[in-house]
Amino acid sequence: MKFDMIESETDARGVCTVWLNRPDKHNALSAQMIDELTEMAAILRHGMARVVILAARGKSFCAGGDLQWMQTQMQADRATRQAGARSLAAMLQSWNTLPLPVIGRIHGNAFGGGDGLASICDVSIGAVTWLFYISPSSRVRRLT
Repeated sequence: MKFDMIESETDARGVCTVWLNRPDKHNALSAQMIDELTEMAAILRHGMARVVILAARGKSFCAGGDLQWMQTQMQADRATRQAGARSLAAMLQSWNTLPLPVIGRIHGNAFGGGDGLASICDVSIGAVTWLFYISPSSRVRRLT
C-alpha cells in the first residue's frame, strides 16, 4: 500500500519498519497521517510481519499535532472536534493492541502526540537527543 505521510518496508526476517515521513513538519500528526497510521496498523494486524519498528525521518520523531490541523479543529464545531479526538484515540488504540511487538526508535523531539506514539510501543529506545514534552507538565525533559 502506498501512503503519503508514512512509509514502510519489511525485510526477509519479518521486521517491518514504519517511518513517519513528514520531516519538513517534524512529523507532526495531521488528520491524514492519523488515518494512514490507523490503516497501517490494520495492515500489520493481518500481515506477515513478526515485529514492527516505529521510526521517523528527519530531525524529530514527532512534534505532536500539526498546527494547521489543530487550528482547524479549534474552529470546527463540537461534533467535528470530537470526531478528530476519537480518530487520534482510535489510531493510538490500534497500535497499542497490535498482536506483535512494536519497538519505538525515538530521536529528536517527541511532543504531545509524539509522546503518545512512543508510549504505545512495547519498548522505546531513545537517542541521547530525545526530548519529550507533555503539555500539562509545562516542562521539557531530556533523557540522558
